[in-house]
Amino acid sequence: MRITLRDPVAGVAHALQLGPTATRTFSPPVKSSAKELVFETTMRVVAARAGAALSFRGPAVHGSSGDRFLYVCSGRQAGQSQTDCDRRLKVRVESITPALAKSAASTPGSVLEAVLPGRAKDGGPSCATVPFISDWKLARA
Repeated sequence: MRITLRDPVAGVAHALQLGPTATRTFSPPVKSSAKELVFETTMRVVAARAGAALSFRGPAVHGSSGDRFLYVCSGRQAGQSQTDCDRRLKVRVESITPALAKSAASTPGSVLEAVLPGRAKDGGPSCATVPFISDWKLARA
């Protein structure tokens, strides 16, 4: 899967949080430019019972069943000590449908991608839960 942040704040470190907060490690962007930051990680889809939501697992997946999400950390949250910025963006995965997950799994060379704003209304990095610019969709790897 891929998370793309559009218009990130220059000079502020960003990283995808791996593992629980107490023992977290980070995955830095795999692509970085003035216009966007791109993070990639793997995720397993656990088959849902009839009528139940999908359940997701993986090194960057947090939350409980039915409320799974990824964290993109910025500033101090991403290990950058020399900054006033201390934020974490929650990227929800519950809008990934069974059909979309099946498409991603059965289409070689594809990933699930979501695009989010990299900047909050106050000019700092996006934090908390923000609306997607482009919800989860199938994209080329």
